[in-house]
Amino acid sequence: MKREEIQKIIEETMIKDYSVDISQLPADTPISRIRELSPKLDSLEFLQFLFGIEDKTGIELPEGNFVPKTLGDILDEFDKAANS
Repeated sequence: MKREEIQKIIEETMIKDYSVDISQLPADTPISRIRELSPKLDSLEFLQFLFGIEDKTGIELPEGNFVPKTLGDILDEFDKAANS
């Protein structure tokens, strides 16, 4: 799956599930800022978001201590997993 396709899925999911349009936010936007825009997106819900992206893309993130700090970190991690 191409990076642009992954990005589109992430953006669509944020809009649909959390009412946050991240398409205009820079990649270095902190996850904490996204949480401010959607209070529903607490720590547990954020994990559900990542699992949902895995399901929609068919890309499984490696198990470990992935703690994204920015929007770009999320895209980078899925892109890396897709190409490994």
